[in-house]
Amino acid sequence: MSLDTLFDHFEEKELPPDLSAFIIKTCLHMRKGEDFRSSMNNVAKDLREFTDSYASCIMTISRDLYRFDVIGESVRNNEIVLQNVFDKIPYEIVESWEEMILENDSIIIKNSDDMEYYAKRSPKWVETLKENGVESLCLIPFIHQNTIIGYMYLTNFDTSNIDNIKEAITLMSIFVSSEAAHHLLIERLRSLSLIDSRTGVYNRTAMNNMVDELSAQLKLAPAPFSVAFCYLNTLKTVNEKKGHDVGNTLLKEAGKVLKEVFQNDYIYRSSGDEFAIISTTCTEDEFEEKIENLKDLASDPEWLYFTVGYYTDNTDGALHSAMKYANKYEQEFNEEFYYNYPDMIK
Repeated sequence: MSLDTLFDHFEEKELPPDLSAFIIKTCLHMRKGEDFRSSMNNVAKDLREFTDSYASCIMTISRDLYRFDVIGESVRNNEIVLQNVFDKIPYEIVESWEEMILENDSIIIKNSDDMEYYAKRSPKWVETLKENGVESLCLIPFIHQNTIIGYMYLTNFDTSNIDNIKEAITLMSIFVSSEAAHHLLIERLRSLSLIDSRTGVYNRTAMNNMVDELSAQLKLAPAPFSVAFCYLNTLKTVNEKKGHDVGNTLLKEAGKVLKEVFQNDYIYRSSGDEFAIISTTCTEDEFEEKIENLKDLASDPEWLYFTVGYYTDNTDGALHSAMKYANKYEQEFNEEFYYNYPDMIK
């Protein structure tokens, strides 16, 4: 539903006094926040309390960067942190909402029949809903310049009140959309200097900044970390034989796979066909498991193939040394790849 349609819809009807008071109060709260995220948390809290829902969430989505962000959240009694929940959810699940929303401008789940209907449309998403105890849901997009730039949703509410709940969240989406659009513009300007546009991961400048900062921290307080270098062996051959447009598609897929495997880690495009990973949250075994997962997903010598060298430092905190070791191991595996596939272009 476009903004013009929304305005026409609400212009033709008289809003209930309690809903009008809620909108005014929440818009004031949105201006009261000390920063953007605290303002959005205020909106989420007001919306959750007005609708007597268990959880309320506000998210933005950036398709060209293959990312979404939780910008506001509120959960009854602060029982869970929604950001932690969404850290485990891949971008593709959130991306799938748009197609389902096109049917009737929202996604509403009131009962098990609705849940099973959406399970057929997006089984992985519904699986996450069930895992997190969601029994009812109202999800509304917010729109800027006829483009979906984010979503607001409520969970576990009195479904007999769904019409009023949908009206409240839809109205709030109008006011949130302009704030979110401004936030996305600022974030985009910031990201342009740090994000590699072809892959959606951090660029070399961001890596250099991170290495300098983390290296200084580790010297003061050594802590376990892991690093890896991942070489995209097939890129030069694809560029030469199929053209750079196809090569750019390969880079895009490479970035997507890396972000799926190394969630919550730092991913950088360190050079044209090489990526670096820095992890400060995984154990050695967990990092090795991710490496093996990457090798399984990127083992096609005709398309996506990574050779990987990695190193874990559990005691010394010597980041530069660890990166040298990882890079050395990657180069050794790299030579082995070209020995096994002599027709590939180095």
